[in-house]
Formats: sequence, C-alpha cells, structure tokens
Amino acid sequence: MFEINPELEVQIRSTEDITWQVMGNGERIFNLNRIRKTHFVIDNFYKNPDEIRDYTLSQLKDFKNVWTDKDGIRPDDSKLGGAIGRRIYINKKEIGEEMKVNMSPVFEYLCKNKAWHIKFDKKHHYEMWRCPKFVVNATNHNEVIRSKKPWCAICHVDGNFSKWASLVYLNTSDEYGQEEIPGTGFYSVVPPDPDGIVNPPKLERIVPIRYNRCVLYDANQVHGPIYKPELYHNYDRLTQVMFF
Repeated sequence: MFEINPELEVQIRSTEDITWQVMGNGERIFNLNRIRKTHFVIDNFYKNPDEIRDYTLSQLKDFKNVWTDKDGIRPDDSKLGGAIGRRIYINKKEIGEEMKVNMSPVFEYLCKNKAWHIKFDKKHHYEMWRCPKFVVNATNHNEVIRSKKPWCAICHVDGNFSKWASLVYLNTSDEYGQEEIPGTGFYSVVPPDPDGIVNPPKLERIVPIRYNRCVLYDANQVHGPIYKPELYHNYDRLTQVMFF
C-alpha cells in the first residue's frame, strides 16, 4: 500500500526566515540574519494512492482508531496532537513495517539533498522510522467553525522531537474541483516590536492541494493549513502526516 512511485516529481522551493533560540526562562532570542528555509513539493508520491485513500475512508467510518477534538476543546491526548476535527492514529506492527520499508529510504534520499539548511543524521533518521504510525488528519467546515481553540488553523512548528515533517494530500479533484485550492501556508517569523508587542508571522508561500502530493519541510518551519469558509462543507480535508 505504501509503495512510492518511482516516477515522482520533485520541486525544491524555499522561503526566507530568521531563526530563534528559546532560553531556559522561556525567553526567545532572535537572530535577525535571514536564512533560506527549504521545502520540497513532491507530486505523484504514492504508486497506489487510491489504496491509501480507501483505507483512510474505511478507518474514518469504522471510527475505532479515530480521536476527536471533543467539541473544539484540545484534550490532553498526544494522539490528536492539537489537530482540529479528527485524527486517525494507527500503531500496528504490519502497517509500520510496510511504511518503514517503502518510505524511509526515499526520505533518506530526499533529506540528504544539499538544498536543506539542516544536516541529515542517518542514525537518528532510522531510529525515528523504527516503528512509524499511520496518521491522517480529517477536518471539515463545521469542525473548524466550532473549534474554540484552532491550534492548527493558525501557524505553528512541528519541531519538538523531529527534524523533518511531511504531509500527503488525500483529497481528489472530484472533491475540490479542477481549480487549485490552498493547502498549506509557509511563514516567516517577525520579531517582536521594541516595546514587546508580538507580531504575527508573515505568510510567504502557499502550496496548493493536489491529490497524492507530498510536502516535505523543516519541522521548525512555521506553517499551517489554510482553511477557507467556502471549503470542506461536503467532504473532509484529508492529510497524512509524518514526523522524522
């Protein structure tokens, strides 16, 4: 099911950003020297994406391996990870083994590319891929509207335990139409004003949704899903997410 398409198409893109360091007292120290942060947009990622989509839809229907945001209140549950709506979280040895065998060598190859500003650590990479989980976020319009704390509707970083993160869009063009719709935004950090007023990050680039498109990015890159009011009324926004 997780076999990677040998003819996948890779686009290397980047945005400018600054870096910061969190001190022991929680204070953030900003380095104003701008660097380029890379993300890869990979089309035709899976060889058999319909299998993964069908498996995802069956899991949502079965609901046994689905966690919810409980009416918009973020639960103390690491499986949900702050996502809005529902999250499929499957920790099965046979699923994890198939993901590891098919995907970890491909991501190793991609993460070794010299375009990245972060260093690849092979030992750490395969430790993270030792027992991967199958995780898909499912969110619809009503879940976004009802959410009292849209943790992931606003921009965030994934980098507490990972160097890289990736997602795969599992929505088909039958759902969102022939026109491109916004998928994921990448942002740059804007330091606080001298008087301490916090500034929101600046949107630098939007990656549109396309079926079977994978986006690979630095886990410390500020990013977030783009939810528009006119979207996801009759279907869920479906994204497989991975951290390594």
